[in-house]
Amino acid sequence: MPRSGAVSAIKSAEAKYHEGTLNLRGKVLDLAKQVVNMKELGDEARKQTLEGLVKVLRDAIGVKLTIDAFLESLEGLPADADEGEDAVEFFDNLLETAMASKLGGLERKVENDSQYKRIQRVVRPVLVGEEDEECLIDESQEMTEASLKDPFTQKFFDKPMRSKKCGHIYSKVTVDSYFSTQKDCVIPGCNYKLLGSRDFERDAETEVAIQRFLKSQEAGATQAVEEDEDDDL
Repeated sequence: MPRSGAVSAIKSAEAKYHEGTLNLRGKVLDLAKQVVNMKELGDEARKQTLEGLVKVLRDAIGVKLTIDAFLESLEGLPADADEGEDAVEFFDNLLETAMASKLGGLERKVENDSQYKRIQRVVRPVLVGEEDEECLIDESQEMTEASLKDPFTQKFFDKPMRSKKCGHIYSKVTVDSYFSTQKDCVIPGCNYKLLGSRDFERDAETEVAIQRFLKSQEAGATQAVEEDEDDDL
């Protein structure tokens, strides 16, 4: 199979894998919140369980970042890297070098992941013994309406895309139009310059966050209607 075909096949499989692991990561977070409040388990049992959940989440994020690095490295190799008598060894060496460069900051990238930061806040009262007011905030409240809107259209993200350089998010329509030629990130305080459409990737995590936010809003509206109907009786 030509390299371009292999990359497309891997990307397709990676997208399905990432979507599945996002649901798993969400469930791990929910379970961690429940374990923190299950004081009847005892401190030691809770600590062991939470440490295991943190590791599961950390490993899942690490695998996703490693696959991304592999795909970016593969796409960045010269077109003729897999040609010639010593092609296999030459290709492997180039790929290994590119991977090493991209994975150099893997630990930092994992620690900067929003879900990893969230589970660290959640488990802190048990693992560190420090209360964190943020871990008391419900997930639906953490994601405000403003944070889920495209800075250009001011509408909820439609097919959100995250910058691989600075992490800021835009709708796909904005990426395809505004960033079709290289432009600066418009988020105030962002130091990253000259982002192009190739610098963005699908942000399935934000897709899930939007769905959860809209569901929570819908549930709140339904409850308000039911309360009004009860008042009218």
